[in-house]
Amino acid sequence: MLNISSEFWIHNNNHTEPVYKDLPDRERQADQFAMAMTYVGLYSKFGNCIDIGSNIGLWTRYLAKKFQHVYCFEPNETYINCFNKNITDKNVTLYKNGLSEKEHYATQEKYSTVLSVEPGNILCKTLDSYKFTDIDFIKIDVDGFEHLVLSGARNTLQKNNPVINIEL
Repeated sequence: MLNISSEFWIHNNNHTEPVYKDLPDRERQADQFAMAMTYVGLYSKFGNCIDIGSNIGLWTRYLAKKFQHVYCFEPNETYINCFNKNITDKNVTLYKNGLSEKEHYATQEKYSTVLSVEPGNILCKTLDSYKFTDIDFIKIDVDGFEHLVLSGARNTLQKNNPVINIEL
C-alpha cells in the first residue's frame, strides 16, 4: 500500500465547517484501491486515470501517486471545498460537474452524493465529450447514476479499454 497521509478534511451533516480527521483504512477504502491496482498492473501502464465521483479526494490521493495524471469529477460544492484542501498534487485536474448519458442539468442536495435527473443547477456532461486519451483506469462512485455515466462513456471505454472499478 502507498504510504500516504490518512488525515483528511471531511464534511458531513454534523458539521457546519469541514473538520480535519484521521480516517482508518476502511473509511479510505484502502483495500478496494489495492485490489483494483493489481488489475491495472496486469493490463496497463499507469498512464492517466479518471476518478468519477471524487467526493473529498479519498481515492484521488492514492491515484495521484500511481498515475501520470488524474482527471476528477465532483459536482457537489460542499465536497469540492474539502477536495481542494485534501488534494494539492499538480497532476490532478478537477472538473466541477457531473457525468451522465447526455448534457443536462440535475439536482443534488448539499450534503448528498446522489444526483437526481430532476432539472436543477448541477451541469452534467458525457465523459465522451472530454475526448480523453491514454486512460488506463476509471473509478466510478456515483450512487445510482452508474448506468447514465457508462452510457455517456461508450467511446472513451472503447478507445481506451481501461480497467474499471465501480462501487455499487
